[in-house]
Amino acid sequence: MTAPDSYDGLLDRLIAEGIAAACRDYTDPEDAEKLAGSIEGFEACRGKKVTELRRLLDEAQTGAQMLGRRDPPVYWRMRCRAAEIEWVCNCVSVLLQAAGLPVIVPPTYRAFIQVAKIVGVRGNHQDPSELDS
Repeated sequence: MTAPDSYDGLLDRLIAEGIAAACRDYTDPEDAEKLAGSIEGFEACRGKKVTELRRLLDEAQTGAQMLGRRDPPVYWRMRCRAAEIEWVCNCVSVLLQAAGLPVIVPPTYRAFIQVAKIVGVRGNHQDPSELDS
């Protein structure tokens, strides 16, 4: 697969790969709400600019927190939605940090690796689980 040539291209790849991963992870029928929430979260990010992603993340996290655990299926749907929006913001923050711009969330090592895989950066990337060995 070739590297995307734009921000929107990167965003589309993050969303497509994220949805594919969620579909692999949530195969149990009991996880149907988690899968639905994950897909909703990724799709909510489609076409969003940085300022829109910031707002979307704030709204998603607030919504999941306000809901609490009163209705477990709805809670997990909202929580997974918020988590996937946060993942997209995490990966976008990698680009922002590299450009010297304010980040949405502090980017994680895994986000750096994911973005590097998508944009085609090569190097000696060590799995974080191996760092403690």
